[in-house]
Formats: sequence, structure tokens, C-alpha cells
Amino acid sequence: MQFRNNPYPLHVVSSLVVLHMLKSYGVERRREGQVRGGTRRGRHGRVPLGLGEVNGGGGAEDDAVGCERGGGIDVSEEREKKAAAIFFLLSAREKSGKREEGKRLQKKLNRWTVNGSDLLAKKFGGQTKQKKERREERKKGRRSKMVQFNFKGITLVPSGKEMVDIILSQTQRRQTPTVVHKGYTINHLRQFYMRKVRFTQQNFHDKLSAIIGEFPQLEGIHPFYSDLLHVLYNKDHYKLALGQVNSARNLISKIAKDYARLLKYGDSLYRCKCLKVAALGRMCTVIKLIGPSLAYLEQVRQHMVRLPSIDPNMRTILICGYPNVGKSSFMNKITRDDVDVQPYAFTTKSLFVGHTDYKYLRYQVIDTPGILDRPFEDRNIIEMCSITALAHLRSAVLFFLDISGSCGYSVAQQAALFHSIKSLFLNKPLMIVCNKIDLQQLNALSEDDKRLVDEMKAEALKTLPIGGDPNAEHKVLVTMSTLTEEGVINVKNTACERILD
Repeated sequence: MQFRNNPYPLHVVSSLVVLHMLKSYGVERRREGQVRGGTRRGRHGRVPLGLGEVNGGGGAEDDAVGCERGGGIDVSEEREKKAAAIFFLLSAREKSGKREEGKRLQKKLNRWTVNGSDLLAKKFGGQTKQKKERREERKKGRRSKMVQFNFKGITLVPSGKEMVDIILSQTQRRQTPTVVHKGYTINHLRQFYMRKVRFTQQNFHDKLSAIIGEFPQLEGIHPFYSDLLHVLYNKDHYKLALGQVNSARNLISKIAKDYARLLKYGDSLYRCKCLKVAALGRMCTVIKLIGPSLAYLEQVRQHMVRLPSIDPNMRTILICGYPNVGKSSFMNKITRDDVDVQPYAFTTKSLFVGHTDYKYLRYQVIDTPGILDRPFEDRNIIEMCSITALAHLRSAVLFFLDISGSCGYSVAQQAALFHSIKSLFLNKPLMIVCNKIDLQQLNALSEDDKRLVDEMKAEALKTLPIGGDPNAEHKVLVTMSTLTEEGVINVKNTACERILD
């Protein structure tokens, strides 16, 4: 009954009650002789020394989060009392609008409950662990999304004119009212045209957001795909196009916001209609300005759809070498794919993926375009696709060698290519595959060619696992003929065994 005419709000009264409890608690400790006596001047009058003495205090809040020195008092019970007091003070500060002070109290509460009892950690400070777990789950989801990105799921990107026609048709005919009646008040007219402006802005926002969200962010996908996209499309142009679409989305939102504010003060039907027409016209102009970027993204999408579905974490056999040495023929023999084979160079112009089985396990086989022995900056896009695959995919590498010379390149030229790209073979199982033995046997090579083959075999022996068979030459140098199919299965089985090792 004594609080009926009290002029103070309830949360102020509750905070004063808590302060009184803290005062009495400090007096009891001082009487028991566990804390040095005396008083000091605090924010709320004379406060007993003790609870906040070591912290150098500045009021009852500091007293509530004082040090653990206290003799025989139960520390866990003391923590619960102090944390409860801070909790009530925090709620009182937030209700009274003192947010800065509330943040300071929240920090002290979190610091106090780090080493507190399980009950207090669960009540006041247990959210930190949950946040960390949620953050780790998001990171795992991002990693899985990084590997499993599907380029074939990107929807068609409309041109600027098509997008304007679709959205204006929806605005004028289907989704918003189209008739202005005579009895409409000025407020009704304003709402009528504001609804059209906001609906148009929302449609543009949804379309542009879908385009930005479906195209991959180069930092969020596997490095193999990131570099492959850079080779094919130039990542600077790609990022610039997506950035222009994002800027257009933000600009349209700003236009709609500005014209909605103007429509609130429209004083007639004619004025409101003119503002609506101006708003929609400016939005359509922004979309038409990004027409070249939308056309570029549509071309990129059409090319992305045709990219092979390569899993960077799967067991992989990678075939490389000069053009026309029998890579695609070997691919057709061990997989179900039907890669085009012609008697001229650079028949294979992109990466092809097939699958084969060995010991009840699935392996992906990647056929790469031919590579020529020339400086890195002189290589074309077709060759750079092979270099990208060799650089980023963890796989067993089969370097094909045409010992007959029928491909148009001598053994010395092929050996020079091997030594120029051998840095890409580090930490990968490597095999030298001598193809076309139906035309030229390995033993019938000249002394110089044999020496070059032996040098390549010595480099391949370095990729064997430590502690393995030192005489395992049959695992790094194999012969075959794709025409007669002699040794084809042996090459496949040896490569799969090298991956399993």
C-alpha cells in the first residue's frame, strides 16, 4: 500500500531494492570480519567496502561483480547471487532506456558467468557455445555447397526488354487494381498508386536477386571451378556484370522509396498518376541500361550448362599429353563415353568426363585437350583447361607418350613437354603410358629415345609411396595399343591400384 502514490516507475523501484540487498550483504560480510571495514562514496550514496574493492569499483554494479576473495563464503552461491543481481539491474537499465550502461552490464555478466556454475552458465552465458556450434554448421554447409554446386540449375537470364515487358504486364493487368473510381478519396488514390510502385519494385528486386543468387560466387566454389571460369570467361568481366546487376537492384529500391515518399503528398489524381509513371519509367530505364550485362550473363549461363559435372573429391584418373596421342581412344575403351576421335590435332576442345569401376569402386576418368610445349602465356584457352585440371584436381595422372611418332611430334618433343609441366605432377601418382606399340615397340627405340623415356620413368618413380616396392617399374611405365586393345585393361587396373595405394 505504501507504493500506491510512489512517483518512481516500477523498474526503478526494483533496482533500488536490489541495491539495498547488496548493501545488506556487504554489511554482513564486514561484520563477520572477512572483509576490511569502512565505507566509500558510490553512485548511490555511502556503500560498504568489500565486494567491489579489488576492482577499483565505481558503484553497486562493480560491487556485484567483485573479486572472488572472500574467505569461507561459498563461491558458487556467491556467483549466483551476484549474477542474479546483475541480471535484474540489466533489465532495469534496458527498460529505462540507458542502453550504453546496459551493454556494459551485459559484458560484465558474460565475464562473470564464464567460470561460474552450470546453472548460471545455462541461464545467462550458455548461448556462446550454441553460437559457435551454429557457426561451425554454417561453415560445413558452405563447404558442402562449394563441392556440390550444380551449374545446370541456373535458370535463363531474360534480356532487359523481356524483363520490362513481363513485370509491367504483371503490374498493369494482373496483380494490382486497375480501375480508379470516382468516389476515391485522396488518401485512397495515394495508396492505389503507391501499391503499384512498390509492387513493380518488388518484382524487379526478386528477378535481379534470383540472377545474383543463382550464379556462383568465385570465392565460394572449388578452386578448380573458379580457375576454369576465369580461363573461359575472365573473372573480372564476370564480377563486373554481377556487380552492375546488384547496383541496379539497389538503385531501383531507392527510386521506389523516393517516389513512395512523394506520393504521400500527392494532392490530386493527375499528380499521383504522373509520379507513378515517372517511377516506373525510371525503373525501366535502369533495367535497359544493364541490358549488355544481362546478355553477357546469359551467354555465360549457356556455356556453364555444358560444363562437365566433375567432383573434385572423387577418385580420379586424369589423362594428358600431346594432341592425337590416343587419349580419347583410351577413354572410349574403359568408359561408356563416346568421345569424338579424328586423325587431326585438337579434336578434343574441352574436358570430358567418364566413369569406370574397379573392385566395386567408382572412378571418374577425365580426358583433357592436348597440350603443346610452349611458354605459359602463349597457351590458348583449350590448353589452359588441361593445365587447370592438372593444377587443382587430386588424381592419378596418365601421361600418354606416342612412341611411334605418328601423332606428328617426336619422342624428344613429348619429353620436353613432360619436363615443362612436371611441377603439376607433385604429390600425385604418375604413370608414363607408351601408346601405339602396334606401330613401334618400346625395345626398338633408338638410344636417345630410350634415354629420354628412362628419364621420365625416373621422375615417375619419385611419386611412389615411401616404403613401397623400389623395383615397381611396372607401376610407372606401361605399354599398350588402343587399336588392338593390348594392355588397355592393365593400364586401367594399374592406375586404380596407384590411387588405392
